This record gives sequence, structure tokens and C-alpha cells, in this order.
Amino acid sequence: MLGQRLRQLRKGKSLTLQHVANELGVTRACVSKWETGTSSPDLSRLDRLAAIFGLGARDLLGDGPTIDEPTHRPAIDYPVLTLENGTPISTLLDRHRARRHPSPHPLPPDAFFVALGDYMTAHFGLDKVPRDALLLVDPHALPHSGDLVLAQTKQLGYQVLAVRDGPTRLEYLSLGIKLVHLGPLEEVTVHGVVIEAVSAINLRGYALRHSPQLLFA
Repeated sequence: MLGQRLRQLRKGKSLTLQHVANELGVTRACVSKWETGTSSPDLSRLDRLAAIFGLGARDLLGDGPTIDEPTHRPAIDYPVLTLENGTPISTLLDRHRARRHPSPHPLPPDAFFVALGDYMTAHFGLDKVPRDALLLVDPHALPHSGDLVLAQTKQLGYQVLAVRDGPTRLEYLSLGIKLVHLGPLEEVTVHGVVIEAVSAINLRGYALRHSPQLLFA
């Protein structure tokens, strides 16, 4: 039943198997197996899978509303941070807790937005992202190749880095024009996966789509 429901919802949204796979960081074949009932998605992915279709996990698993019967989940306000190198995220969260922005994504309560500006957008290599965008960061999402993460490095401070598969572990690279030559960075502390910009640009897989020569070099 879940497989049939997933297929119905995906078709109703005019989404491809690959689109859903990219959103979840899995393969196209994996999503196809879910729809045919050969395998089932992990419980840890249900919330994100349901969010793709604008549903909650309970609606996805049960006989709740489908794409023709939309749910009206209230938006959740998350803090909006302005990054300051040398200042811990926890301190920034306390400092900017009153500045908030809504999102329909049912993320953990410690999720947050990062405010971008002209300099930061260019510095991070996010040339397709509007200068006034807010980046939504999920501190509990697991990064996959092609994702962007908010990270901190010893030499560069806060950065939005691209993720790619390395020989033995994930590698983190800058997309910034002045930093791309550095290659995989060391001593990287990941603070969360960048899910999207509030301008509705979906950033899961952004690096994979926009810089394939970098991720597969």
C-alpha cells in the first residue's frame, strides 16, 4: 500500500523517480523499489519523504489526504542567524533567537536559517542563489554527495561547502572562485545540511547539478 501511495503522490506532483531520489540522497533504483514494494524506506527518511509531497509522515503511512486533498500544515518559525567567524552557532542562536522566519518544512526544533549577503553569496560560490536569500539548515540531516553543508574550518571560518564522495570518506570543497583550487578541505566541522533557500530554490544536490566538474574531478 505504501508503494502504491508513493507512486500516486509522485505522479500527482509530476515528479520523476530521480527527483525524489535526489531529494533524499538515495538512488533512483532505491525509490523504484519502494514504489514496487520490493523494499521499504527507512523510518529515518519518512518525514523528509512525506515533506516532498506536502504531507506529514502519518498521512503518508495512513489513508490521510493525498495530493488532491492537500493538508494545511502551519509554518514553523526558525531563527535567522548572521554568521560571525569565531562565534559558535550556539551563541549565535541565543543572540538571534528573536529574529525568525517561517518554513513549511517539519525540521527539528534546532534548525535555523542563515542570512546571506552579496559578499557571502559570491564568497561561497552560490552564484545561482539570490543575494537576499535565507538558507535553511537542518543540523541533523546526513550529507550526501552533491549536497551543500554549513561548515566551519580552521583556516576559513564559516563556509557553505560542497560535498562529494571520496575514496574512503566524504570530502568537503569550497565552490568559491578564490578557494576552489584548495581541493578537499581538512578539519571540517559540519553544522548541518543546507536544505533550501526561502526563494524556493531547492539546494539538496545543488553542488552536483551546478559544479559536476568539481565534484567528479
